[in-house]
Amino acid sequence: MALSISWIIQQTECLTELRNSDKRVCWIQKKQIGQQYHNQLYCYFLGEITIISDQTHSVKSHIHTYGGGSFWLNNEYLWYSNELDGQLYCYDFSYQQLKQITMPEQTDHWVFADGYMTQSGDSICVAERHQSGTVKYALVWIHSANGLVEVIDDQDDFYAYPRLNQDETAICWISWQKGHMPWQENKLNVANFNQQQIHSKEQLSGSNRSYSQPIWHQDSLIYLHDGTGFSNPYRRQDQQEIPLHPCPIDMGEPLWQLGVSTLCLLDESTLAIRCQHQAHHAINLIDLNTNHVRSEVIENTEFKPYLAGYDQQLFCLVNEPTTLTGLSLINLTTQTTHYLVSPPTCDYQEWSLPKPLQIDTLRGVIYAFLYLPAVINHQPLPLIVNCHSGPTASLSNALKPLTQYWCHHGYAVLDVAYSGTVGYGKSYQQRLDGHYGLMDSQDCIEATQYVLDHYPIHPNCVAIRGKSSGGFTALNGMIQSNLFSAGIIYYGITNLVGLDQTTHAFESGYLSTLVKPADQYSRSPINHIDSIQAPLLLLYGDQDPVVPLAQAESMIARLTKINHPISSKCYHGEGHGFSKPEHQEHAMSLEHSFLEKQFKLPS
Repeated sequence: MALSISWIIQQTECLTELRNSDKRVCWIQKKQIGQQYHNQLYCYFLGEITIISDQTHSVKSHIHTYGGGSFWLNNEYLWYSNELDGQLYCYDFSYQQLKQITMPEQTDHWVFADGYMTQSGDSICVAERHQSGTVKYALVWIHSANGLVEVIDDQDDFYAYPRLNQDETAICWISWQKGHMPWQENKLNVANFNQQQIHSKEQLSGSNRSYSQPIWHQDSLIYLHDGTGFSNPYRRQDQQEIPLHPCPIDMGEPLWQLGVSTLCLLDESTLAIRCQHQAHHAINLIDLNTNHVRSEVIENTEFKPYLAGYDQQLFCLVNEPTTLTGLSLINLTTQTTHYLVSPPTCDYQEWSLPKPLQIDTLRGVIYAFLYLPAVINHQPLPLIVNCHSGPTASLSNALKPLTQYWCHHGYAVLDVAYSGTVGYGKSYQQRLDGHYGLMDSQDCIEATQYVLDHYPIHPNCVAIRGKSSGGFTALNGMIQSNLFSAGIIYYGITNLVGLDQTTHAFESGYLSTLVKPADQYSRSPINHIDSIQAPLLLLYGDQDPVVPLAQAESMIARLTKINHPISSKCYHGEGHGFSKPEHQEHAMSLEHSFLEKQFKLPS
C-alpha cells in the first residue's frame, strides 16, 4: 500500500475531547459526510455506542480560535456547540431528543465552551462575546428553557474550567489577564454560590504560577499547578494545600484548548493522572485516602490529554508508534484492556520508527526524534527538519501520518523539541524566554548539523518546515544558517512588531515573556530577507485571526522585490490552520512538488 496525501488528511484528529458523567462516556469522532468532514458526537453507555449529535452538525467550539470544551454533560442531558451555526444544542438521554438552546442574535455573536451542567438542566460555561468589533469573555449562566444568557462574572479577561461542587453551593474557575498566557500565570478562583450569584471569592495565585483542571472531590478541591517547576496535583481542604504526587514530571497540559483533562476520578478514592516525562507517557493512580501513588502504572507511547472514568474503569485516547489513535478502555479490576474504538486500519507495514536523540550543546541538551525511511532505496537521503508549532508544544514518538508519508517517499524527518517545548520541566520551557527567534532556531540548526554529521543525509537536500510560530523559527533558522536548501512556511509569523496589537485577543500576551519589545524588530524575519539564501514556499489563509494576512503579503512583496525564489498560495476562507480537506490536500501536493523541484528528486 502506498501512503497517499488523501489518506493523511483522513487520519488527522479522528478522535478527540473525551469526557464522561458517571457511566456515560462521550467523545468526538471525525466522519466524512459527502465531500466534507464533520465532527460527530458519540456516547458509550451500558455496553452500547450511539451517535448523539445531528448528522448535519459538526461538534466543535472555536473559542480562543483553538477551541476545546465543545460539549458537556450530566446523567440526563448533554449540551454541545455546533460549529456550522455557532449555536448550542441539548440532547435528552431519556427521550433521545435534540433541541436548540441558543438562537442567533442580530447585534452580538456568542461562542460558548467548557461548560458544566447544573442540577436544573441549565449550564454554566465560558462565553466569548463579539460585539461592535470587540471581543470580551465572561462566565455565564444559560437557561435551558429559553436560551437566555446571564453573566455571572466578567471581571477578568479570560476564563476556563467553571465547576460547581456536588450540592452547588460553591464554584471554582480559572482566570487570567491580558499580557499573560494561561500557562505563564493565572488564578484559581473559589467562591460561595447561591441563586446564580458569586459570594466571598477567594483567589489562589503566585508569581509565574499556572493553575489548571480543578475538580471537586467531596469537601475538597483537586487541581494542578506548576509552583515547583513541574505541573503536579494538589488537594485543598480546610484552607490547606496538600501535595498529592510531588515529582519532577509534568502532569498537566498547556491551556491552548479548553476542557482538557489529564486527571479524572475513577471512584471516591482513586485519581488517575497522566504523567509526561520528556516524550514518554504514563498513567499513575493516586489513593486519595492515603495521598500515596499506587503501584499500578499504565504506560503507553502517548495518552492524549483527555481521561475519563468510573468504577475503576479508565477511558483514554491512545497512540503508539505503529498505530493511530484509538479509544481504549482499561479495567483496573480485571487488569484487561480493549478498544472501544479501534485505531483506523492500514495495510501499510513499513512504518518508520523514531530514533530518540539527546544532543549536548553549550546551552544544554536538545531533544529530538529522527525518522529514517523503513526502506532506503538511495543514499544519501533528503531531510525535512520539522519545527513544531511553537513554545509549549510537545513531541511524542506516536505515529504521525505526515511524517510517515515523507518517510514513505524517501525522506528522513527530524522533529526537534527545541527550547520552549513542554514535557521537560518548566526550566526547559522557560529557557526560551527572552531568546525567541534565537535559541529555538539555533536548537534546530545544531540538531540538523548533528544529524548531518552522524547519518547518511544529503547536505544539499535539507528543508526546514514550520507552521505558525514554528514558521517563525524556521525562517530565522534559514537567516542564521546556510544548512537549509529549502523552506516551507505555513501561516508563519514574519514580523513581531505590532503583532500583539493585530493578533486575536487570546494571544495578545503571547510575546510578553518570549521577546522584549526592543528586540522585536531585530528578531523579525521580514527585516533580514537578504540573509535567506534558499527558495521558499509560503502557504497561508486570508481569514487568519492569529497571524494576519498582511504578514504573509508583506513578506512576499519584499522577497519578490529582490527577486528571491519564492512560491506562495493564499487559500480563500481559511484561517490559522486549513480546515477544508481540498485545501489541505492541495497544500501538501504543493509541498511535495516544491521539494522535488528543489532537490531534483524523482517523483
